Amino acid sequence: MAPMESIPLHSKLIAAVRLDGEGVMILEVAGDISFEAAALLRKDVFALLDKHAVKRLILNLRQVSYLGSGGFGVIIELLRKIPQERGVILTNVHPNVLGVIKVMKLTSIFTVAADDQDALAM
Repeated sequence: MAPMESIPLHSKLIAAVRLDGEGVMILEVAGDISFEAAALLRKDVFALLDKHAVKRLILNLRQVSYLGSGGFGVIIELLRKIPQERGVILTNVHPNVLGVIKVMKLTSIFTVAADDQDALAM
């Protein structure tokens, strides 16, 4: 595994971005993702993906206690953009958000890991 490099970013919803030389990007998402916030998150994430050759995206959701339908839509779009197995991994998922994932039966679609290290080991 190559060392992670921090990438400066001016976003209200992404607290940190790290990228290694092998195409792995870790995004730390910050704040609740309502329908309105999802549009901004989508814009910011897809701008990053357009600038960098990303093969695997790890979304650290530690600071997200609410993920609305728009946020789930963004994640589904990311799965289409990075379609390989374990191309998008959710980590540090808040119990509220994980509960919704389970109720909506999205566990077969989303890959969830306990933390970033577990995701990197997958």
